[in-house]
Amino acid sequence: MSLPHLGFIGLGSMGGPMAQNLVQAGYTLTVFDLDSQKVKALSGAQVATTIESLVKESDIVLTSVPSFEIAVTVAEELLAFARANQIFIELSTITPSQAIELAKAYAVNGAVRLDVPVSGGAVGAQKGNLRMFVGGDKDTVAQCQPLFEVLGDPDRIVYCGEAGSGQMVKIVNQVTMGLSNAIYLETIGYGAKMGIDIDAMTQAIGGNEPWRQQFERIAQRIKDGNATHTDIKFVQLQQFSDDAMAQGYMMPLARALFEFCDKGERISQEEIYPAPSFWHELMKKYDSE
Repeated sequence: MSLPHLGFIGLGSMGGPMAQNLVQAGYTLTVFDLDSQKVKALSGAQVATTIESLVKESDIVLTSVPSFEIAVTVAEELLAFARANQIFIELSTITPSQAIELAKAYAVNGAVRLDVPVSGGAVGAQKGNLRMFVGGDKDTVAQCQPLFEVLGDPDRIVYCGEAGSGQMVKIVNQVTMGLSNAIYLETIGYGAKMGIDIDAMTQAIGGNEPWRQQFERIAQRIKDGNATHTDIKFVQLQQFSDDAMAQGYMMPLARALFEFCDKGERISQEEIYPAPSFWHELMKKYDSE
């Protein structure tokens, strides 16, 4: 049986490695990205000059873009060209409500849209061992399973339910990670503010249990002056909590973290994980030592 012709939109730090892995697995791939350098960095793929031409050439279209807004904009543009029996796979993160509405809109054209957000970062994308949270038509998911196994760890490719379910599980993943990291930053920051040496905290609290190991990792980041890059999922927290509230479920901790950090200093235009001022003071202290 011949492999389907794939279209891939978005060749960033996640999309680029995923697209390359698909080429190496033998898939015929047509790609599109606004950054010509990212297109040139990918070997073995055909290049589309427009999104329309990519959709027309492809049996399955995958998208991996960096924000909710871009993902929805691209999905709406693709919808205009979607045809019956065509499959669209959203690897980006959007809200469950958006995923459900888009799946319904594509179905009007006879196309099937799966929400398959991923977790594992650029390293996971390069190694092809991402976690994949799959939502949508179960028969279509089974049809796409060989493709998913090129991108993800087979034990972590999980069918979560109908359209929107993949994004729901991604929320669980993201908010759990963000809140946990924020707790460590806050408590270690408290100890340092009270004059406790970070090495003393690490020796006293670190250990073999997973949460103690994470405590040690974040303490070391603060000591090294790298804690500004600790991921608390700031940008996503508002959309996630808004969407959950629209479905009748409150996420008070996620909302509180967003509102607290939203008042903090933005490190730069590129930095999307702001931290309260005392965290900045703590990081600067250890960066200068």
